[in-house]
Amino acid sequence: MDNVIVVGAGITGSFTAFFLAQRGIPTVLVEQAGVGNQASAHNPGGLNPLHGPGIPGPMSPFAMHSFDLHLSHQQQIRDLTGVDFKFRRVSRIELAFDDEERGKLQAATKSYEASAGFSAQWLDKAEVLALEPRISPEIIGGLLMTGNGMVDSHQYTVAIAQAAQKLGARIVEGTVTGLEQEGSR
Repeated sequence: MDNVIVVGAGITGSFTAFFLAQRGIPTVLVEQAGVGNQASAHNPGGLNPLHGPGIPGPMSPFAMHSFDLHLSHQQQIRDLTGVDFKFRRVSRIELAFDDEERGKLQAATKSYEASAGFSAQWLDKAEVLALEPRISPEIIGGLLMTGNGMVDSHQYTVAIAQAAQKLGARIVEGTVTGLEQEGSR
């Protein structure tokens, strides 16, 4: 098979190169500013498949599949590279300041309870403030969600690119300025 060129060595480009290299497909990963040094370096590192635009909804299956890919490949990436990207499962609280927000959060409890490895519990104002007294007393409560993941996003991106490299991908520093077609290629 012909080489594949992946433009951009952020989290998406690095994972694309990793999966291609894993399948033995010759891959070149091109990055202009160093692996993971742009948007992926400044991402907070949350892996939250049950929260975000289109979730619950049309993006739910894709988000859960992506989360499962992170879980199933993290040990291989760590073993290939030795990079500690600080993966951990975390809890988080999303706050409600009015009844509408409370209703949305309480509805989200069903998604968490229906997903293996996740749980959610509605906390009233006193329970939230007991956990974190610095939160605004304007809240009416919050949803405590467990099971999401967290990584050091820059180190994770570097580790994925290095794993792709160990599997045969090449990383090239440069700027892509266009594409040229030669015959049918």
